[in-house]
Amino acid sequence: YFTHLTLQEEMRCLIAALALAAVVWLAYLPYLFFQPNEWFYTRFLLPAIPIMIVFAAACALTAVRALPAAWRTPAIASISVLVGAMSLHYAHTNGVFDIRNQERKYPLAGEFVRTRGPANAFVLAAQHSGSIRYYANRPTLRWDLLSPTRLDEALATFRAQGYEPLLVVDVGEYEQFRERFAATGQHAVQQLTPLAVVGDARVFAFR
Repeated sequence: YFTHLTLQEEMRCLIAALALAAVVWLAYLPYLFFQPNEWFYTRFLLPAIPIMIVFAAACALTAVRALPAAWRTPAIASISVLVGAMSLHYAHTNGVFDIRNQERKYPLAGEFVRTRGPANAFVLAAQHSGSIRYYANRPTLRWDLLSPTRLDEALATFRAQGYEPLLVVDVGEYEQFRERFAATGQHAVQQLTPLAVVGDARVFAFR
């Protein structure tokens, strides 16, 4: 494509690509979840990553072209093997290849609520709030945004409107739920009845 452009037009395209990558990075640099062990949030940088790869490859090729002709092919092969090996090692050590098993809890928990939960369920959830709506087609309430003093009131309101309240929590959320509402004496905390364990997700009724 660039062979049909003038040098000035090529520079404009390059500057525009760099500007796009820079804007994407600047938009997400302050983002709370960009931590070293949370590589999966780099998906937000996807518009910039292909541009970065192209420019990184261009820089590498420029360095390779400076080598004697006999060294270029071995250098390219070595770089390719090194980058590939490092990428595979990082993916393996950070559970990239296990992501399917890790994420299956969302559709499985949703399927349990849809097929084995009451048809009139109203689900309290935090991490699973969106997936329960999508996979189970049940209304949800973010319990982590509910006032710590209003759990009993919320459940009474659900029941008065013909709903059966359920709770779906992810690993670690169960204790957070209990601590949040037990501290204010909410009786519903003592009514939690386990229904299922689906991977890291746990489903409870209030009985």
